Amino acid sequence: MKIIDTAEQVEREFFGQPFDLEKWRAYAAGVSPELARMCLMDIEKYDFSRQAAPVLRAVFAGVHPCVHQDGQDPEPEPEPHQD
Repeated sequence: MKIIDTAEQVEREFFGQPFDLEKWRAYAAGVSPELARMCLMDIEKYDFSRQAAPVLRAVFAGVHPCVHQDGQDPEPEPEPHQD
Protein backbone atom coordinates (compact mmCIF):
# COMPACT_ATOMS: atom_id res chain seq x y z
CA MET A 1 0.00 0.00 0.00
CA LYS A 2 1.28 3.42 -0.91
CA ILE A 3 0.10 6.44 1.09
CA ILE A 4 0.13 9.75 -0.75
CA ASP A 5 -0.28 12.89 1.35
CA THR A 6 -1.97 15.49 -0.84
CA ALA A 7 -3.48 17.59 1.97
CA GLU A 8 -1.54 20.73 1.03
CA GLN A 9 -2.44 20.33 -2.63
CA VAL A 10 -6.13 19.84 -1.81
CA GLU A 11 -6.13 22.90 0.41
CA ARG A 12 -4.35 24.99 -2.21
CA GLU A 13 -6.51 23.88 -5.13
CA PHE A 14 -9.95 23.42 -3.58
CA PHE A 15 -10.48 25.29 -0.30
CA GLY A 16 -12.19 28.66 -0.37
CA GLN A 17 -13.86 28.14 -3.74
CA PRO A 18 -16.83 26.24 -5.13
CA PHE A 19 -16.29 22.51 -5.65
CA ASP A 20 -15.50 21.82 -9.30
CA LEU A 21 -15.94 18.17 -10.33
CA GLU A 22 -13.84 18.53 -13.49
CA LYS A 23 -11.00 20.11 -11.53
CA TRP A 24 -11.28 17.26 -9.00
CA ARG A 25 -11.10 14.68 -11.82
CA ALA A 26 -7.83 16.21 -13.00
CA TYR A 27 -6.48 16.22 -9.42
CA ALA A 28 -7.56 12.59 -8.87
CA ALA A 29 -5.90 11.47 -12.11
CA GLY A 30 -2.65 12.98 -10.85
CA VAL A 31 -2.89 10.98 -7.63
CA SER A 32 -3.76 7.68 -9.31
CA PRO A 33 -4.93 6.88 -12.82
CA GLU A 34 -7.81 4.79 -11.44
CA LEU A 35 -8.87 7.04 -8.53
CA ALA A 36 -11.43 9.18 -10.33
CA ARG A 37 -13.01 6.18 -12.04
CA MET A 38 -13.29 4.24 -8.76
CA CYS A 39 -14.73 7.20 -6.85
CA LEU A 40 -17.19 8.03 -9.61
CA MET A 41 -18.33 4.40 -9.74
CA ASP A 42 -18.90 4.55 -5.98
CA ILE A 43 -21.01 7.71 -6.13
CA GLU A 44 -23.35 6.09 -8.66
CA LYS A 45 -24.80 4.24 -5.65
CA TYR A 46 -26.34 7.45 -4.24
CA ASP A 47 -27.52 10.91 -5.26
CA PHE A 48 -24.20 12.76 -5.44
CA SER A 49 -25.68 16.18 -6.12
CA ARG A 50 -28.05 15.92 -3.15
CA GLN A 51 -26.03 13.85 -0.64
CA ALA A 52 -22.35 14.57 -1.26
CA ALA A 53 -21.94 17.76 -3.27
CA PRO A 54 -23.41 20.04 -0.56
CA VAL A 55 -20.97 18.63 1.99
CA LEU A 56 -18.02 19.05 -0.36
CA ARG A 57 -19.06 22.61 -1.17
CA ALA A 58 -19.35 23.50 2.53
CA VAL A 59 -16.03 21.90 3.45
CA PHE A 60 -14.11 23.50 0.61
CA ALA A 61 -15.73 26.87 1.30
CA GLY A 62 -14.37 26.59 4.85
CA VAL A 63 -17.78 26.77 6.49
CA HIS A 64 -18.02 23.19 7.72
CA PRO A 65 -17.85 23.12 11.54
CA CYS A 66 -15.42 20.22 11.53
CA VAL A 67 -12.81 22.02 9.45
CA HIS A 68 -10.70 24.83 10.87
CA GLN A 69 -8.97 27.37 8.69
CA ASP A 70 -5.65 25.78 9.70
CA GLY A 71 -6.89 22.38 8.52
CA GLN A 72 -6.71 20.89 12.02
CA ASP A 73 -9.49 18.93 13.68
CA PRO A 74 -11.34 20.87 16.36
CA GLU A 75 -10.39 20.33 19.98
CA PRO A 76 -12.78 17.90 21.66
CA GLU A 77 -15.14 19.43 24.19
CA PRO A 78 -14.01 18.78 27.77
CA GLU A 79 -16.03 16.26 29.71
CA PRO A 80 -18.30 17.84 32.32
CA HIS A 81 -16.93 17.62 35.83
CA GLN A 82 -18.73 15.03 37.97
CA ASP A 83 -18.69 15.46 41.76
